[in-house]
Amino acid sequence: MNGDIVGTNLPSSMWALVKKRAGPGLVLEEVPVPQPSPGEVLVKVLRTGICGTDLYIERWNDWAARTIPLPLIPGHEFVGEVMFAGPGTGGVEPGQLVSAEGHVVCGQCRHCLDAKGHLCLHAQGLGVARPGAFAQYVRVPAASLWRHRPGPPGHGRVV
Repeated sequence: MNGDIVGTNLPSSMWALVKKRAGPGLVLEEVPVPQPSPGEVLVKVLRTGICGTDLYIERWNDWAARTIPLPLIPGHEFVGEVMFAGPGTGGVEPGQLVSAEGHVVCGQCRHCLDAKGHLCLHAQGLGVARPGAFAQYVRVPAASLWRHRPGPPGHGRVV
């Protein structure tokens, strides 16, 4: 079955690792494919990396208990292929190999407007405060993307 993204053959559901409840563990679950808003792209995840943040979420330490909204798809280190780029994505095109900055900034606060997005008052962590990349597809703002040069077939790059 096709999803809601007009003119694509994307599925309506995907497999993802989901943090469903407080406590150790993740669950492999079928969930809807995310629908990008204007300014966002849909990326097919080719490779992911696992870092300490992901382990904190999986193990459900004190930081995770205070920080993580449930349910959540973790994962912020990934490389993938753009499958859909809607309006306002600044020349991002399907087929491009990309990774993304894990801190999604608002672009509107005083720090963002002063080119200091790392201090954004409304930043959300990919796979921390918004759905992440431990899934077949991830929805990411185009402004957060890093575009990669094509490499040898089957090789992705994770930064």
